Amino acid sequence: MTLGRGTTELLEGTRYVINCGAVGQPRDGDPRAAFAVVAEGRVEKTYLVRVNGHPIQEHFRCDAPIGKEASISGTREIDEHDGDEASTLFTVLQRLPDGTSLLEARPLTGRTNQIRIHCAHLDFAIVGDDAYRKDEALPRLTKETHEPPLCLHAWKIT
Repeated sequence: MTLGRGTTELLEGTRYVINCGAVGQPRDGDPRAAFAVVAEGRVEKTYLVRVNGHPIQEHFRCDAPIGKEASISGTREIDEHDGDEASTLFTVLQRLPDGTSLLEARPLTGRTNQIRIHCAHLDFAIVGDDAYRKDEALPRLTKETHEPPLCLHAWKIT
């Protein structure tokens, strides 16, 4: 299982939980079997994400398909014609006075940068996400040490 570049994670012990059978029992002692459980969609991943803006709805969904190929800068885009199916469920946890919101994001599919792309597509750019901000002239995949971090955090796995 991999997380997107820049995504922080609070999944310590996940390998242990998966390997101990709480999510799926490894077959024949093969450590890759635990990751097959994730690939088969039997694991639900939940993320915390801080976005710019205040969504009107408490619960909403994005089903915009994501392009198969990355651009020269390494980012991906919504591709309505030939993109791969992608779905993310969102719940507003808190609307903050600084104009940002804290969301719970649950990807139902596992496309590269799916949450980042879907947030940007809905005009709720993730705080600290220079690659998918619409006002960036050229997307950047790396940050300077003095810049605020990408506010996307792997929170739960069940």
